[in-house]
Amino acid sequence: MKFLITLRSLLNKEEYDSLIQSARGHEGKWANGLIGLLTDSQETIKWRAVKALGQVTAQLFSEDPERAKIIVRQLIWNLNEESGGIGWGMPEALGEILAVVPALQKEYAALLAAYIVEEGCFLENEQLQKGVVWALGRIKTIEEGLKAKALPFLLKALNHPDLSIRGTATWTLGELRVQEAVPFLKTLPKENRMIKICVNDRFQEKSLDQWVQEAIQKLTES
Repeated sequence: MKFLITLRSLLNKEEYDSLIQSARGHEGKWANGLIGLLTDSQETIKWRAVKALGQVTAQLFSEDPERAKIIVRQLIWNLNEESGGIGWGMPEALGEILAVVPALQKEYAALLAAYIVEEGCFLENEQLQKGVVWALGRIKTIEEGLKAKALPFLLKALNHPDLSIRGTATWTLGELRVQEAVPFLKTLPKENRMIKICVNDRFQEKSLDQWVQEAIQKLTES
């Protein structure tokens, strides 16, 4: 109980350096605590847990890559129906880890992309789908073959009834520099409702139109 109070306090204060230092030598315990907070009802705690889990895993990977992979496999297991859970926050955490530990992308990025590919390990839950879409945008540098596999879902998501999924897909297409998306983005209907996305460890709230224009700018300048 004391450990969880300490962990939450460090996240509330955004004391990531202290958290990483405290986790040294006990990364498994701290990773499990952070994984538990991925489902927290307080959105800021969830996203700070995502960031911290990436940092803890990166620290562990530098010392013991195989143990770091255990954390990744735990996230993957939690997305499996056999785990008995729903997997809230797991795709985002997986994306964060692959972004800060690029050496793990070769082994796990394809599986992440497969979660939104019909013939892959497709996730039916729309909020988990949104998490995968965000994760791909967070990584940014996935190989062209994986982009091509994810592209049909990303383009379809631009017209999703859920505004937050539309916005996240828009942002991700820009981050991935998918230039084929430009004509689709340009023909989207005007939408001034606001969407909040976690970018660079901070929430950014903009209208969908603003997200679309930013994505188009990235794609036409790249």
